[in-house]
Amino acid sequence: EASIYVGSAGTAARFLTAYLGVAGGRFHLDSSDQMKKRPMAPLLSTLERLGTRIDYDGEPGFFPFTLTSSGPGQSVMHVNIDHSSQFLSALLIASCCFPDDVTIHVEGTHGMSYIAITTRMMADFGITVRQTAPDTFFIPGGQSYHPLDYQIEPDVSAACYFYAMAVLLGISVTVRHVTPDSIQGDMAFLSLLKQMGAVLTDSPDGIT
Repeated sequence: EASIYVGSAGTAARFLTAYLGVAGGRFHLDSSDQMKKRPMAPLLSTLERLGTRIDYDGEPGFFPFTLTSSGPGQSVMHVNIDHSSQFLSALLIASCCFPDDVTIHVEGTHGMSYIAITTRMMADFGITVRQTAPDTFFIPGGQSYHPLDYQIEPDVSAACYFYAMAVLLGISVTVRHVTPDSIQGDMAFLSLLKQMGAVLTDSPDGIT
């Protein structure tokens, strides 16, 4: 049982809501005024169908609310991601709470490149996710995350501004830990810079 303030962190808000909604217990979640305007209803509707009780302090589908559950319920779920792929990422990450196999059926295709990042990072930490159809994800039961030292990729979206400065100013720029095997979608921006005449080299510190 806990009260948690998520501030304006949309990612943390969605991921924590999914996890706490199936973890078992009673959790009150509140947020900043800005976060209270952002959509949560698709994720909360999924949790309700799984057996989680949700009591809203204000408008249904938005922060703040209280989650009450006795633990994971049925392991087949549906979620709509037209507003945010974070709803699917949240359920994928929380799937390890379920003792049985989990199947997630998805409506919408918003932000699927972020889902690829989610499933690859889950694999790094020991959780296998199989996409059995374009709109279906299967997670075998009985898995658990394993701790390890992990180099978190930098935000390539933000890195693009620094790489653009290299072309505009005629200088050399290196962003640490950006590597050619990154699966962030904004890596395509580096290809555009190469077409404009920039020279890209992969150094031990990162792409220059």
